[in-house]
Amino acid sequence: MNKKTEITLGTRIAIAGEGLGLFKGKTVVAAITNLLTTVAIENLGTGICIRYGPPFESTAPSLDSVGAIVRTFQKRHHAVNNIRVSVSSNVPIGQGLASSGVLLSSLAKCFNTHFDLGYELDELVNIAWEAEKIDQGIVCGKFDYYAILYKGVLLQDFGQEPIRIQRFSLPTDTIIVIGTTGISTPYGAVGASIKERFAAQDPAVYAYRDSMCTATEELVSASELGDKKRIGELISFFHNAIRNQLKIKNLQIDMLVETALLHGAYAAKTCGIRFDGGSMFAFCTNDTAQRVAHALVQKGAGAHIVSVMYP
Repeated sequence: MNKKTEITLGTRIAIAGEGLGLFKGKTVVAAITNLLTTVAIENLGTGICIRYGPPFESTAPSLDSVGAIVRTFQKRHHAVNNIRVSVSSNVPIGQGLASSGVLLSSLAKCFNTHFDLGYELDELVNIAWEAEKIDQGIVCGKFDYYAILYKGVLLQDFGQEPIRIQRFSLPTDTIIVIGTTGISTPYGAVGASIKERFAAQDPAVYAYRDSMCTATEELVSASELGDKKRIGELISFFHNAIRNQLKIKNLQIDMLVETALLHGAYAAKTCGIRFDGGSMFAFCTNDTAQRVAHALVQKGAGAHIVSVMYP
């Protein structure tokens, strides 16, 4: 039987607490629309055939994500074979938008559905994370995977076991504009450096973690009240904590954040942590989103207008 299964997932933006999924901190993430990865699996002959669509036409991903997922399922004693796997995505690669996270999440969910394996979302998070951290050897937490697979806006408290996840909503008229630099700078080296600083008991990274504890809870409260002024203040606090406590400054992203705020965004921040390249996001409304996007393009950035993908 020529069975075919297709899964499409949106990627995520990192709103607060980047890096703290590994270090018992609090983070806030949101799944988004329009920047999507699609995986299709169909029964085919023998072996595993991989077919990459955009943006991978000229070169496959630098790491074998399909193989990593297959090997992770095989460790759970599942035979995965005789299929064609097709992958396409419009998520910018290496720019802080979880391009690898959404690819591995989409693969894990598609394999689970196609082969009727019966895993719930929590275990799919573990499978995708193991594929990246253990099989591929990348320093990463589960921060991205919860956001992409659970969807919505999530406060994640990694200081609790099991992790506490609280879903909440941004103000209903919020439109998100993402500005991308076009410069790919993978997170791995930055994540490794933060891990080393925690191991060395650097007071600055502990101050960063502690500062997120109260501020992320305040963001939930402000969002529930629809208080855009307070949301903007907190998002700026999150942005400046990366600059001043982690000492990770990105002048190009800072310029795009300032541009978005000058043109009507009610909040703006780096998305992920990079010393150069990467991306940022701005919280706008229908009245300001196009103006902000145009201003970012005038500064040489790519611009994507998206919204939160709620479950």
